Amino acid sequence: MVDTVVSTNRSTPVTITAGDDYLLLQGVSHYSTSGNTVTLTAPSAARSNFYIYGSLFSLQSDALDVDDSTALAGLIVVGATGSVTGPSNFRGMDIGVSDTSVSNLGEISGSVGIDVGFGTDDVRIYNAGTIFQSVGTSILAAIRSNGDNLSVINHGLVFGRQAIAIDDGVVINSGTLLGDVTGLEASGTGTDTVTVVNSGLIQSDQDAIRGGLIPLTVRNTGEILGDIVASADTATIHNMGTIQGEILLSVVADVLTNGGVIDGDIRVGAGVDLVVNGGTIFGDVFLGGSADRYEGNGGATMGTVLGETGNDTLAGGEVSDTLDGGTDHDMIVGRGGDDDLRGSSGNDFILGGAGNDSIQGGTENDTLNGNAGDDTILGDAGNDILVGQDGSDFVDGGANDDVLNGQDGEDILEGGSGNDILRGGNGDDALAGGEGLDLLSGGAGADNFVFRALAETVVGANRDQILDFEQGADLIVVAGLSPGVFEFRGTLPFAPSGNPELRLFESATGSTIVQFDADGNGTVDAEIRVANVIGLTATDFVL
Repeated sequence: MVDTVVSTNRSTPVTITAGDDYLLLQGVSHYSTSGNTVTLTAPSAARSNFYIYGSLFSLQSDALDVDDSTALAGLIVVGATGSVTGPSNFRGMDIGVSDTSVSNLGEISGSVGIDVGFGTDDVRIYNAGTIFQSVGTSILAAIRSNGDNLSVINHGLVFGRQAIAIDDGVVINSGTLLGDVTGLEASGTGTDTVTVVNSGLIQSDQDAIRGGLIPLTVRNTGEILGDIVASADTATIHNMGTIQGEILLSVVADVLTNGGVIDGDIRVGAGVDLVVNGGTIFGDVFLGGSADRYEGNGGATMGTVLGETGNDTLAGGEVSDTLDGGTDHDMIVGRGGDDDLRGSSGNDFILGGAGNDSIQGGTENDTLNGNAGDDTILGDAGNDILVGQDGSDFVDGGANDDVLNGQDGEDILEGGSGNDILRGGNGDDALAGGEGLDLLSGGAGADNFVFRALAETVVGANRDQILDFEQGADLIVVAGLSPGVFEFRGTLPFAPSGNPELRLFESATGSTIVQFDADGNGTVDAEIRVANVIGLTATDFVL
């Protein structure tokens, strides 16, 4: 039985004793010009319920004050024709009784629409109407809770400077949360946690969702328009909908999985983070410090994934990825698509996968494998191991002492500077050792051994060596060593003639030293050793 029924317009406040119920009928206004319009007192532990189908408001204080911790939990119902309105600097509802349930089909507003106080736990709010912060520029909220284990289920509209500010609990939104500053703020401390489950719209001109010092979990199948910021504690983001804005995660371990669309950059902090993308990311991914992991997992990232510091693992998807390990020792796998893979600094392992990939090791000692496709593989600095594998690859060792393996396909191998080992493998390959003492093996197929400058083919023990020359198939290309055409002298001495000359010195062990007189003065300017071959002819050279 309802104890207080307001059936005609009333301008005086009412105090409800715990155990009594309050009913405001449709079409009726109940307001107060001073003090709270309706206040609950609880001289004893008892339950009170409030049913509001008319207009409840105050001109000078809170409209509904349910703030006596002695009372037992009750029910507050605002019907579709009902409204609860607080004036400037006051609240629509002030709730201080734990385990209270609020069901709104109408309209609740004030400087804070619904305010759940400190120590008020297990409050449940169901909204299919409108709750909003009506006045002022202070960063307050349409719904604010400083208690533990708040539960908000929203099918309607909640808006204000902040739509919802919550210390601890769960927000399930299939309606709309609009915030000028923040759509939802998780502002608790200690052991508080906040979980957001969104299938509707959360929107803000600034941060759609902002976390603080507590773990934050976001599960989205709807729309989030605005940034997601969780800068201080663990964040778990699972997106199957649309997020339009940057995602900035914390300095501890974060997990982000995407099966929808993220339109904005993703930046994670110094923790050990995991980003799994099975959807689409229109932006860059910055993994921050520590040993982070990025998994393409069938998705597409239109920007660059940067490992930054730490020993990171980056794996692309089946489309074209740009993956950059950053500093430290990284593992990078391109998988499908024409990928751009960069180790930057550190001892990196990079595997191209399918597609025509561009692979760059950067500084230090890297292991690079193009795998399938026609790849471009650059070792840069460091003692690198480079493998073209399948396809017709371009492989360049760069500086220092490198090992280059073309394997299958018609490959171009460039040793660069340093003492390099070049192996062509199967196919018709071109091998150029560059500077340093280089060991060249063409493998199967008709291979070209290319020498471009006298500085690359010194005299004596540091001369380059061809280890598997096959007469009638392979060629030694020396046309770049002199502006003129070399005269082939066989095993005869140099003339000298004033013209470039080439002669052969055949050793007793069955190998040949090819000697070059580039300026025709009779002096040896460069040498190449051809192992286990004698009887070379002019047709074995491009002179």
